Amino acid sequence: MMRDDIALVDLYSGGGGVSQGFKMQGIPTALAVDYWKPALDTHAANHPEAKHIRAAIGSDEFDNARLMQEILDAVGGRKYHINASTPCPDFSRASPLNIGDSGHERAMRGMAHINNYGNLLDMLEASENPPNSWSFENSPKVIPYLMENATWNPHRRRWMDSLQSMRMPKVTAAQFGAPTYRERAVLGQGFDLSDPRLQRPSTTPLDALPHLLEEEQEIRGHKEETLAQLVQRGIIRPDVARYLMGDVFINDTGSVDVGTGGSEWNDNRKGYTWKHTSPASQTIPGLMSSNPATHIYNRVLTPSELGVMQGFPKNYDWSPTEGHKYRSGKSVTDASTGVIGNVFSPFVTNPLAESVLDHLNNPRHIQTRLF
Repeated sequence: MMRDDIALVDLYSGGGGVSQGFKMQGIPTALAVDYWKPALDTHAANHPEAKHIRAAIGSDEFDNARLMQEILDAVGGRKYHINASTPCPDFSRASPLNIGDSGHERAMRGMAHINNYGNLLDMLEASENPPNSWSFENSPKVIPYLMENATWNPHRRRWMDSLQSMRMPKVTAAQFGAPTYRERAVLGQGFDLSDPRLQRPSTTPLDALPHLLEEEQEIRGHKEETLAQLVQRGIIRPDVARYLMGDVFINDTGSVDVGTGGSEWNDNRKGYTWKHTSPASQTIPGLMSSNPATHIYNRVLTPSELGVMQGFPKNYDWSPTEGHKYRSGKSVTDASTGVIGNVFSPFVTNPLAESVLDHLNNPRHIQTRLF
């Protein structure tokens, strides 16, 4: 049952990680805004109750005055939480704070989005229906910039109020049960994820996708049979067959790989494997590797499988990403890589929403940084 007294405003919404987490707590999304079509279409396919606007937030065509009116119209008289998952690549690739270097110049592009969000919060808080709580998430490298006393950081007091009251210096998605390890910086007011009751034991990819174990055994048996036939026909020697067999295991790039005992190995004739490590991966795009593995048994995880590892239900619709590409630096992969990998994981946004409801029922001033 979805609630009718509170809603979510999801800015830079992506494929719906925040909206899905709030939906799991019965909070509908009133408005979702994003510029990347595959992401917004995916959001719309799974959260039809929301109004969806494809726009570049902060642009001349979609400035804060228009955005504020869209927000107030969408939420009506309801209470609401607002989140902005501002673009992080400029911080992820930036060097530590060093005024004047190229990394700093990149970060200034990211700060423009954050400053615009700060301006929007100021406007909403002065409106007839201010948000009950707010949050934004980005790369941990954003923190030094938010602390800097500079003209390009006009909302420093807001960010510092949040940072100074944080209860944990870092939180990872794995602390909330995700089978991936990813650190983020998230500031906000009106929630508190330091509560140990909200945290969950860590898991592995195979906990989330146990069917891969059966697939692993099928692959092992098929390869043994194939290599035995090659030896019998005199095409390869028995010692070569033993070398090629190695281990069959689920590696951390999201592929079912045939390796050589699990050690690092790269041979263009036979494919590649990577060590099985823990935690599983730092980010989902790494799980959907597009490296040219040549072995017949390799495969990448499907969008549905990757979504499960991010905390989405199995039936979440990723089909709007089909036929689109995702570019990150020099690499180009299917759009599902970027849409699924860049969401704010429901493993975290679900307890965030739970904490928002707790704050709604028991009003108190909470400002905290998540992770």
